[in-house]
Amino acid sequence: EPDLRPRPVVLVLGPGQMGAFAFAGILRSLSEFGISVGGIVGLGEGAIVGAVYAASDTEDEFEWTLLKTGRSMMSRSAANVGLKDEIDQLFKGKNIEKTRIPYRVGIYSENLGMLEFLEFGKTGGMRPWFLDLEKALKEAVEEARRLNIGPIVVCVVGEVAGGGADRSFDQIGADLVLQPKLNGILEADFKQRSEAALRGKRVVRDRIEELRALAGFPG
Repeated sequence: EPDLRPRPVVLVLGPGQMGAFAFAGILRSLSEFGISVGGIVGLGEGAIVGAVYAASDTEDEFEWTLLKTGRSMMSRSAANVGLKDEIDQLFKGKNIEKTRIPYRVGIYSENLGMLEFLEFGKTGGMRPWFLDLEKALKEAVEEARRLNIGPIVVCVVGEVAGGGADRSFDQIGADLVLQPKLNGILEADFKQRSEAALRGKRVVRDRIEELRALAGFPG
């Protein structure tokens, strides 16, 4: 008989300091709606969120760990610091060589002049990805497809502080693109992290029927 159980989705998480907290809201809301996350591919700050989520045993541990990292973790994608070393510090020696779900981080290779997608624990130094955002997201979607887990949902910040117009990412090959609107939230304003998370939850709620259909929930 065919397997009629809902499929997990694979998330591609884009960059952005406050976007990281919006992605946390998306992850929480997906869980509340019963949509399973089967894998994550991350870019920039999205890679940080993905690493913490994949290495956490529960949703509560994920949110607490992301919260306690504060400003330093949200700005670390611009630094040449080992991602694994920082995550190890956050989890205080917990063995996290194997994550609960497949996870890949996109790191720009200066030698190859392109993105490399590495497993958790093999990241070494984490450098900015130095590519056009749309191109980077497209490559991340291709990597997510290679995981062969389920439909691909891209999470990328839409409208930003200052009221800039949304960018369209219709051509990156994702099954669905979620764009939380963070207009009015300053990029480095840590005090607005809760509002950013709420906007992440809102975008899931607004697109829940599409998400349920992608995951194969009965109509």
